[in-house]
Amino acid sequence: MESTAKIYAYPARFTLHAEREMSFCFPDFHSPERHLTPEEMPQLIDVAADALGALLNEYLLLGKALPEATPLEALDLNENQKGLWIQIAEA
Repeated sequence: MESTAKIYAYPARFTLHAEREMSFCFPDFHSPERHLTPEEMPQLIDVAADALGALLNEYLLLGKALPEATPLEALDLNENQKGLWIQIAEA
C-alpha cells in the first residue's frame, strides 16, 4: 500500500537588515524573528524549512489548529523584505 505524505506550505517573511544580516519569520504563526548567522545564509531556505517543521510539530503535538496560510501577495512587506513560500512534507 502506497502512502502519500502530507504537504504543509506557509509564507515566510525574510528581512534584510544589513549586507550580511537577515532574519525571517512565519507571520501566520506569529513567530518571532529568527536571525541568521553569516554561516547560515547559504542555507537560508533549509533553515526556514527546519523552523517551519518545528512550529508545525509544536502545533500538532499540542493539538492546536493550524493557521490558514496567507497568500504571498497578501503579506505586508517593505522594501527590505521578501516573501517566500516554504513547503515541507510530513515524514
